[in-house]
Amino acid sequence: MTLVFVETDGTGQVVLTSAEAVTFARTNAEALTALAAPLPAEQPSGHSATQGEVAQRPEGCSDESLRVEAAVIGALTEAATNQLAALGVDRIHHLEHPELEAYSAAAWAQALVDIAPETGTVLASGTPRGMELMAHVAVRTGARMAANVVAADEGGLLRQVLGGTAFERLVLDGDLQVLTIAGHACTP
Repeated sequence: MTLVFVETDGTGQVVLTSAEAVTFARTNAEALTALAAPLPAEQPSGHSATQGEVAQRPEGCSDESLRVEAAVIGALTEAATNQLAALGVDRIHHLEHPELEAYSAAAWAQALVDIAPETGTVLASGTPRGMELMAHVAVRTGARMAANVVAADEGGLLRQVLGGTAFERLVLDGDLQVLTIAGHACTP
């Protein structure tokens, strides 16, 4: 399962970069799921998957693991709910609590950790708030984090570095991966 932190503006509408992050999660759901629960090097049939072969999903990888869920803290309008549904969000967690009314990275990150999957991906757009929250989530869960991701496939994650002048390919260890998605990495 992929959990996306969605930022809204003062009127409760989904901001563009969060819509892009949801689109990234939906269009890369299979790759993100496979990366969070990597295939063993040896396949059950006794041969290794090679480039061009379609490997079977790891044991325990089901359609449930392909779900994209959104977490919203703060205002959420019916129009935003409809927009998230149109973007392919399977479930919206609207997190409301007096301690979450004013922004607090520690409190908001803990709220996300409380609903985060044990195996899967937690991601946000690469805004200052998204970056700060995902860093806190990674520390609180002990998960690895990659910032400014622009693509995900069977080879791993691709992220921009040096202000977008270079790219780095990497695979994060562990059952949970924490990501921020570079702005305009995809179109909602």
